[in-house]
Amino acid sequence: MRTLVIDDDPDSHNILKNLLSKLDNTIELVGSAFSITEGIELIKARKPALLFLDIQLPDGLGFELLNKVKENQFQVIFITGFDEYAVKAFKFGAIDFLLKPIGRKALQEALEKVKHLGETQISFEHLQKIYEIYREIQEDNLPSRIRILPNRIPISSQTEIIFPKVKSLIHLKANEAYTNFRIEGNSSVVVSSTNLGKYAKLLEPYDYLKQVSRSDIINRNYVEKYNRRENMAVMSNGSEIYIPRANREEFKKWMRG
Repeated sequence: MRTLVIDDDPDSHNILKNLLSKLDNTIELVGSAFSITEGIELIKARKPALLFLDIQLPDGLGFELLNKVKENQFQVIFITGFDEYAVKAFKFGAIDFLLKPIGRKALQEALEKVKHLGETQISFEHLQKIYEIYREIQEDNLPSRIRILPNRIPISSQTEIIFPKVKSLIHLKANEAYTNFRIEGNSSVVVSSTNLGKYAKLLEPYDYLKQVSRSDIINRNYVEKYNRRENMAVMSNGSEIYIPRANREEFKKWMRG
């Protein structure tokens, strides 16, 4: 896979070069750039299939580069100096974000995501949504540890990427390596290619969403009632979620807010 690195930090170039050589021999680094201007010229000349792109470059934002070369077809992995909490806001989508300093495990996961997508191209509209998330976080003046996450998240399926409001998520259910979503206003099940465990970690900041069993995450605002006899939480869409004995007291406290 022909790959470019566009980052104003020479250390990032060196770290990526060393890690990629150890992790994946199918990655071919065909060039490095340190600004938007250099990056545009390099993309036109080298025609990469994968781009490692810093968000903040000396002559502008990485998003601006993508806007200028949007006719080119490649996957994107962003590199960012954001704190880890903010990065969580991005990692729902089909594009990945690596936090500096770049670690081996995070890079491996990002490469696996790229391979899973195969030749599926990320649309310019998706990039625009990611940019909106970035701006929301950048304009937030709260301390990073209590930063409010974006109101919408991307959910990547085999055929499309949708952007529901987080508060509209009714129920997430594990489906082997996938996750089934029930979303307000959507009569059909949305199947995500990301497993439930990853969503559980990413949704932790939203106190109205909770993993109540190994297989289920529910939204407190859509719980219609709790059936004590059957130990079932009955959701507004009719779904019934069994609450295991070990989780019942915590569930009841959570429901009381």
